[in-house]
Amino acid sequence: MMNSEITDLLYEIYGLTCRSLTPVDGGWQNRLWRSSTDQGEFLVKQYSTRRYSRQGLDYIEAALERQILLEQAHIPCPHIRRPKKNIHGQPPGHQAPESAGQDTPPPEKGRIFHYQGDTPYVVMDFCPGHQESAHTVIDLDRNQYGFPWHDVGRALLSFALEDTPEGVPGILNMKKVRAFVAGYTRHLPLSMADVADALRISWCIEVLWWIMPSCFAMARSKATRYRDEILWLTDHWSEIDFLLETAS
Repeated sequence: MMNSEITDLLYEIYGLTCRSLTPVDGGWQNRLWRSSTDQGEFLVKQYSTRRYSRQGLDYIEAALERQILLEQAHIPCPHIRRPKKNIHGQPPGHQAPESAGQDTPPPEKGRIFHYQGDTPYVVMDFCPGHQESAHTVIDLDRNQYGFPWHDVGRALLSFALEDTPEGVPGILNMKKVRAFVAGYTRHLPLSMADVADALRISWCIEVLWWIMPSCFAMARSKATRYRDEILWLTDHWSEIDFLLETAS
């Protein structure tokens, strides 16, 4: 989708006048834009139908519904803006009514995605004014059954495992690890031994995702970054405790 189409989507479906639109790097196959509008800053997220099945998209929409409930319970979360109307598309497999192509009534409660053809979009506050805080939860797509240590390990692999001069992950920035632990322990206990467990649990969960032939046959991408993180954990499995203990 071109920028002009995103701008039209924001105006027609969400009632937002877009002043600027900037791509946001990150995510695996999903696309993101930061939009400055007449009503503030918003994040536009396009979910990949290559990455997610219809069932997978249903799970994400349910997770985002829980995000709305958490916000209503005063948990810091970006505010999700529900589409005012749907004029272009329906969820894949949906039987369109005879009036398809015409404006339809506002979506029923529970509808979060707007479908442009078969492609789902969601719009949320990029930095909601009533929750300007470093404590704001910014991504609840995985708001489902999981294990907290995986979230810890994934975060540390993403921002604390830095690239070597050769351009592959290989340097664990202990200053960043210590800063993360210091911030986390303001709310919940987290020791360096817990960090070691979190990194190993991340390996156990993600090794089947990224150590596969297709991830070794592609050009540099997000997937090869994740692959290299898992390979680093494999090579340093027995050293993780020592690395963290000497830095604590």
